Parts: sequence; C-alpha cells; structure tokens
Amino acid sequence: MVSRRPSPDRGRTALATRAVVAADFSNGTASSLDFRAWTYINADLTVSFARQPVGEWILLDGDSWIGPDGAGLAMSRLADRQGYFGRAVQSLVIEKR
Repeated sequence: MVSRRPSPDRGRTALATRAVVAADFSNGTASSLDFRAWTYINADLTVSFARQPVGEWILLDGDSWIGPDGAGLAMSRLADRQGYFGRAVQSLVIEKR
C-alpha cells in the first residue's frame, strides 16, 4: 500500500504511519462474510511492531474469525520486502444488512 495523503514531513509519510494506515484495512482484506449480506465495523485497532518497517510497500496477510453473537476478529500479519515485522488485530461488530 502506498499512501498518497500529504503529511507534516513534507509529503513523505513515516514508514510506521504507513504501516498503521495499511493495518486499518485488515477487516476488509480478511473478510469471510459476503459484503452484500453483512455489515461490520472495526471497533478498535491494535498494531504491534517487532521492528520498524522498511520501504514503501506493506503486505497484509489477513484472517478473520466470526463469532456466533455479532462479534469477530480481523487479524493481519504485516510484512515488507525484508519479511514480517508486525501484527494488527481489530475487534469487529457484525450485523446482517
């Protein structure tokens, strides 16, 4: 993911910020529900780094768990060209459309 939004550092988004922006897409990239039949929002976002990301590309390797009571989790491993560097977890609120 490449962010095109300007930032205070003269247009160059900090690499950690770029990774957090990408991580916020975990619930959409790891969906196991039909978007046409279900709606879900992420109630929170937790991002943890084992090291700082390198380069401008961020990979999301996502998965989701859907519970029986309208709640779920979206999880992604975050990677760059040097390998995995972090993880993102989102709590999901799920409802039928």
